[in-house]
Amino acid sequence: MDYQHLFEGGSWRTVLPIPIHLLLFATPAVILGHIATTPTSTLSTQTKQILSFPFLIGVIPLSMAFMCDQKILDILTSLFTYNVFIRFLEIIWLGPVLQGREAYISSRDFHIELWSCLRTFPKPAKEDTKTLKKGETKTYAKDRKFYHIIPLWFANYLICDVLGAWFVTFSAHDAKRVYEENTPLFFFIFAGVVVVMTSAFNILGYTLQLFYVLYYEGGSYSSEQWRELMENPIISTSITSLWAERWHRLLRSTWLAFPYRTTRNVLQKALGKPTKKTAAICSAVASFAVFIVSATMHEFFLYSNLDWPIYREFYMGGQMCYFLVQAALVAFEKVVGTSLRRRLPKSFTESLFALFLQWLWVVVCAFWLFHMFLLGYTTLGVQFNNPFHFFQPYILEYVRKTPAIHPFFGSLL
Repeated sequence: MDYQHLFEGGSWRTVLPIPIHLLLFATPAVILGHIATTPTSTLSTQTKQILSFPFLIGVIPLSMAFMCDQKILDILTSLFTYNVFIRFLEIIWLGPVLQGREAYISSRDFHIELWSCLRTFPKPAKEDTKTLKKGETKTYAKDRKFYHIIPLWFANYLICDVLGAWFVTFSAHDAKRVYEENTPLFFFIFAGVVVVMTSAFNILGYTLQLFYVLYYEGGSYSSEQWRELMENPIISTSITSLWAERWHRLLRSTWLAFPYRTTRNVLQKALGKPTKKTAAICSAVASFAVFIVSATMHEFFLYSNLDWPIYREFYMGGQMCYFLVQAALVAFEKVVGTSLRRRLPKSFTESLFALFLQWLWVVVCAFWLFHMFLLGYTTLGVQFNNPFHFFQPYILEYVRKTPAIHPFFGSLL
């Protein structure tokens, strides 16, 4: 049998109904989760590795072999399978091989990992504090009901719907043309995409929170314990805080386990006795590894969903370049920022003007690199697969009747 088609990506893939598509992608994840959370007294590490091998090998080609009729869902399932692979690879294989630990994670720890992107899980205090004694766990007062989540969900829905009506008028050719010929309009597209992505991820976050609150907490929750999935990245004052704090934390626990901690631990062993300098080197390299994994994931999205000739000729390596430059900017920012803080007076570094300059630095860098990230996804046509479009027909009808604003829209109006 010729397996070459598995490496060609794009439109040859088998189209499945959405329920079957979701079931197919969820099955290996559920099986791997069951293997990982089974105590090693029941299944030895070696047995787990043997049982998990076909599922780890088989999970990645799923995105290259199957698709549904929703492009956004295809991207999400590509993201899901990629991270299922790296998380269970670390638990079942890399941890035991590189660190000598058992291939096991408790159900509770796994639950906390899955939900830590949104919810704070208190840990026992390591020492006495003003409010807690050593060993005590903070108690959160439940001050909200499940229905408080619903208006927040609809507010973000409205943002996606309104701005999505604007984006749907731009073809991939329009996006490229605006980037090359109309910098001011491209800047507004950049800002709009950031806002829409923030709201779209927050819709996902609020949906997950609503499920958790109803299923696990009986309909009430502590607002202090929950965060938004995306925390206003458009107001970031450093590239480091943009990626580490304000951008979505959906994959944070996975990438902390691998590649961050794995890379750091391997380097620490290789460099011998830990010092302040070697610790800094290990952390820097581990952070760089996170950007590599992120870049590879985004390359995988495009590779899986675009025809191979289009991906190879126009987009191969683009996401890798984007994230490598981001990693370099983070390193540059840390070095220069530390140096400037030592030399400049505190009255300046903590002033509103300094914060404005830091914000401007982030915006300029993000806008400068934005085309590298965007153009591949417009070729995929993600702007036409916005599931939040109740008001879209009415907005477009109004725009079509208002010629004065047509220059601010794409050719598909």
